[in-house]
Amino acid sequence: KEFNPEDYYMLLKAAIQDDEDKKSAYYAELLRQIVLSSISEEYKLFFLKASKELTSYDIELLRKIYVYKNYDLVPKQGPTEDISNLFLDTGSFSKKMALENLQRLGFLENHDKVLHPTDLALKAATIFFRADELIPASIGRDEYQDQYSIIIAPSEREYSSLIATLSEALRNCFLKPGETLYFN
Repeated sequence: KEFNPEDYYMLLKAAIQDDEDKKSAYYAELLRQIVLSSISEEYKLFFLKASKELTSYDIELLRKIYVYKNYDLVPKQGPTEDISNLFLDTGSFSKKMALENLQRLGFLENHDKVLHPTDLALKAATIFFRADELIPASIGRDEYQDQYSIIIAPSEREYSSLIATLSEALRNCFLKPGETLYFN
């Protein structure tokens, strides 16, 4: 398929000048998306420039943001996994710098001291990664099955440990623990 050679040379130059060898695959995928006309002219220049400014850590974080936003992930504990968990400050310098960089480039917005991904972040993930790289397994996570469970128990106080055990067993089977109903 025909494409603008200037786009190719711009990405080739960026890839050669980049200090991170890991980013070569991201530049290649960006070029593929440009050739396939998956990126509008309006956004093409932005993504060409942003690809130079993003680190491989930043781009991997965009993948995680996409997966967290689009899938119902099985958490380590509790019934749900929230995207805000990705933005918690873990004291990691790399993560702190990535979050600041993603905000500066418009991939994250700060609303009431809580970070939220923008539509641009989700679009970026689909540009830097193929569809099969944007699934929970690609980030070492699992998603809940499309089934719903309800736990019915006589009383909360007497059966709380059993309910907790059942909820954990459901989660281990990728079934989302649903509502608990009590009866007398």
